[in-house]
Amino acid sequence: NSLKKGNGIATDIGFTLQNRTKHFDLRLAGVVADVGNTSFTGGVPPWLQTYNIGAGFAVHDFTNAMHCALDYRDVTDVYGEDIPKKIYMGCKVLITKYMGFGFGYLQGWPSYGIVLNLFLFRIEAGVYTKDVATQSGLVGQKIYFASLGFEI
Repeated sequence: NSLKKGNGIATDIGFTLQNRTKHFDLRLAGVVADVGNTSFTGGVPPWLQTYNIGAGFAVHDFTNAMHCALDYRDVTDVYGEDIPKKIYMGCKVLITKYMGFGFGYLQGWPSYGIVLNLFLFRIEAGVYTKDVATQSGLVGQKIYFASLGFEI
């Protein structure tokens, strides 16, 4: 099935509830993904409708911040994956608007990153692991990334 090609149209519906104060933000979110299942041409199996939830918070002042979030995918378990594969979570610490560090947990594997805001340029680099087996924690594909951005 991974080698088949096809076309399809998907619909997702989501919501976000936010409560922001001077130094603390709280966010709750939910998504119904692939509403009514997404069908494809070419014999590609459909994507099943899933329900996803998330929560996050930020503690901040005018120059520093810590953002943390947790997502739980496929709440009703239509794909039958084990729980670690459905958890996405992480935190990002921003120091003086110019430097940030991120760390997280993606499908049972740790992730790390750094960001530098150098006035006109933004540099990001990090590493994360995608789970490629049906059971989490067995076979991970480590992915390194780096990016250079320009801001006006």
